[in-house]
Amino acid sequence: MISVLVPAGAVFASTPSEFGREYGLLIHQRNAEAPVPRIKMLSILLRAFPKASDNIDLSSDVSICTLEFLNCSKYFYRYRNASQRDLLIWSYQLDRLNSGKNISTKDSETLYKDIWLEARNNNWLKSTEITHYVFQNFLYKYLTSKKFLDHPFYEGLVLEADDINVKNYNDINDLPVYQSNLFEHLLTLKSKRLRSKKEDNVLKLLTGYYQSFKNLEAEIYALNHPLNKLPNMPDDIRQAVIYNNLNEVLSSVSYDYSKDISNRRYNVIHGASKLSGDIVQPGAVIDFMYELGDNKWWDYKWGWVVINGEAKWLLGGGLCGSATIIFNPSWKAGLQIIKRYPHSLYYGSLYPAGEIGLDATIYRNSHKNLKIRNNSKSPIIYYVEDDKDAQIVTVYIIGNSPYKSIKIEGPIKIDRTTYKWIRRMENFDGTVNIEELVSKYWRVYN
Repeated sequence: MISVLVPAGAVFASTPSEFGREYGLLIHQRNAEAPVPRIKMLSILLRAFPKASDNIDLSSDVSICTLEFLNCSKYFYRYRNASQRDLLIWSYQLDRLNSGKNISTKDSETLYKDIWLEARNNNWLKSTEITHYVFQNFLYKYLTSKKFLDHPFYEGLVLEADDINVKNYNDINDLPVYQSNLFEHLLTLKSKRLRSKKEDNVLKLLTGYYQSFKNLEAEIYALNHPLNKLPNMPDDIRQAVIYNNLNEVLSSVSYDYSKDISNRRYNVIHGASKLSGDIVQPGAVIDFMYELGDNKWWDYKWGWVVINGEAKWLLGGGLCGSATIIFNPSWKAGLQIIKRYPHSLYYGSLYPAGEIGLDATIYRNSHKNLKIRNNSKSPIIYYVEDDKDAQIVTVYIIGNSPYKSIKIEGPIKIDRTTYKWIRRMENFDGTVNIEELVSKYWRVYN
């Protein structure tokens, strides 16, 4: 055990001038980029959790860790040469997390200006102090790294191989990062002509972890395969998935039609189902008006249609709902949208919940149509599943994504009736395509 370097009952300086004299921090905004002296940072940290050492059996390694707290840059890099700006923003965000709030999405400059006055009065230390938990978490990471010959800590460097499971690691796109980190250390150890007993033990552990991640990759792949993820697919669609070697559910959207009138319910499901089971080859374009039958709409029922802001009872009312649940997952899957129009009036109850801005309108004898190109390198299949008991229809898109990952952000409210969505599509070469979709309505009804 080692003793804390400050009295147990020590408190923070209570005024800006005292705080400035003691730490040389946050007195002038022009010092924002000035580095916080390491010894000052250590003093702040120890004052933030004066009983940290009381609850930890401090080995010699931990003693070194504590005494050289700020020299452990590989493991606690946030504090290495941290600027006053960095410390302030990081502490503020940490406080939000500890309070169960979301991290602020403001840019660093705006965020810094917003909270600087509070920091100037020294209130930030009272509301955003670095907690005992954070310190213990750092010690855990440090000790883990020491156990593995000072390899920098990362999520794949775990203490038990059993930790490598679907519960803790469920995104197959993240696994290559962990595997790469482990493999790098394996190569380093294997390349040594003479290894110590400790190095042999670490090599054995890392080899086991690497194999566990390889096994996990196969497990996640199997769990996420369309044949396992969608057990109710009809046999003809299952055979098409197998024949075309399609391995991913690219995206999906569900719509609760329980409150719809029967005519609209029929049109939404019947219209979307026109695509169910269709195999769309690479480069092919879906013309949804053509799929619906263009002017041959006697197959549908009468329903409400909004034309130029006026509701009319016409044949095919509700087919905009089918266009919406086809467009929505298509856009999220990264497919190329050639033609799409949002509604003039948006009724939240008529479309998937929380998806304002991802609707599509369509009607015969008008220019409003939905056209989508399969811009991937393999076929895609639309599968429409109608759960009559739950009164929910779901559209799935099955294929092989041309992207390493796709991240969707939205809806972002621009003004009273305008909403934006963003899709970030990361290619396998590391480049990223960013596209925005803006939908402006005359009126929005929730």
